[in-house]
Amino acid sequence: MIEGWFRAKDGTSLYYKVEGEGIPIVLSDGIGCDGYAWAHFLPFFRDRFKIVHWHYRGHGRSEMPHDMEYVSIPDICEDMNCLFEELKLEPAIIVGHSMGVQVVLEFWHMFPEKVRAIIPVHGSYGHPLDTFHDNRILATLFPYLKKFAIEHKAAAQKFWEAIVPTKLAMLVATTFEVNGRLINEDEFWPYFEHIGYVDVELFVRMLEKAQNHDAQHFLKDINVPVLIIGGEKDTFTPGWLARKMARMIPGAQLMMIPTGSHTGMMEIPELFLLRVEKFLEKKVLSASAPVKPPVKTAVSEAAEPVKAVIPTDKPAEKKKPSTAKKPAAAPRKAAAVAPAPAPAKTPAPAEAKKTAAKKAAPTAKKPASTAKKAPAESKAVAAEKTAQKKTAAKKTAAKKAAK
Repeated sequence: MIEGWFRAKDGTSLYYKVEGEGIPIVLSDGIGCDGYAWAHFLPFFRDRFKIVHWHYRGHGRSEMPHDMEYVSIPDICEDMNCLFEELKLEPAIIVGHSMGVQVVLEFWHMFPEKVRAIIPVHGSYGHPLDTFHDNRILATLFPYLKKFAIEHKAAAQKFWEAIVPTKLAMLVATTFEVNGRLINEDEFWPYFEHIGYVDVELFVRMLEKAQNHDAQHFLKDINVPVLIIGGEKDTFTPGWLARKMARMIPGAQLMMIPTGSHTGMMEIPELFLLRVEKFLEKKVLSASAPVKPPVKTAVSEAAEPVKAVIPTDKPAEKKKPSTAKKPAAAPRKAAAVAPAPAPAKTPAPAEAKKTAAKKAAPTAKKPASTAKKAPAESKAVAAEKTAQKKTAAKKTAAKKAAK
């Protein structure tokens, strides 16, 4: 694990930690949180990805903001961009929980070239107080709560630290807000322990900025893979918000966790993790990450020789003799596929006579042709001998006449 701090544009020092290697996944928390939500996510994915987790201003190990007004959703995205530049991150998969959903959506809007995929988890795309518990009661009361927290900060901070980081607060939460039957209390307790010491003025100012933010107008333009996680029993950000968001983002995938509350990814972690894993494999890794050379070479070496060594005149497999006549093979192929000659068999007597007759037939015709030529040669010789006899007779007669 690597951890450190980076500087925001206004000089505020912000904390981060990095675990694993590979395509980066950047995690963004909800307001007041510093990592409890990723208790299962980190160990599940850090062997295959580079997991980057960071703390917002005034959260966890990060410094308090130099300017309390510099805590809007776009301001947080500017801080996140500084994190990308500090770590020289390639385009990343950005995952956000609760208010972190607004952060990751706005980050894509501001820096689309740095986003590979988006996974919003149990959050809203805007105006979260308007839908808290599916009513506007908190949105109506919030201005008065903010005024008290700022004007009477010392008293508000003391009350906050006395009530929030307690087992009583967790009991109330597990009874009325989250699924107490499924969530592991040891994993949930860090939420109360950490949020209980967040600066109360910072908290209300960030909540006000989140309430004023809305990403709905650009959801239709998102052009990267998106997997939305919602909870059927989420009271903070009701499940219908996840469904509506999925309809507005082209090609977005949606998974609703049955009985899942605002911490559904911790209540049924196996379902959450396996669904995210499937999404990353099908929509991110297979679509954008190149295949490693060793794997590609192995596949090629296994597949290509099969095509290369199959000859066009490959001998057929031996089969049982068939009575059906087969067409004669072409001369070249016949030579290539001809089997080794079998041992000669002694033919039957009848067959032997036929074979001898066939072999003798051509020889019998040759004397016939010679016989035809013989009479012609005899006549020529006889004529020549007759002519010679006549010439000799004439010479003899001439000699006698001379005497």
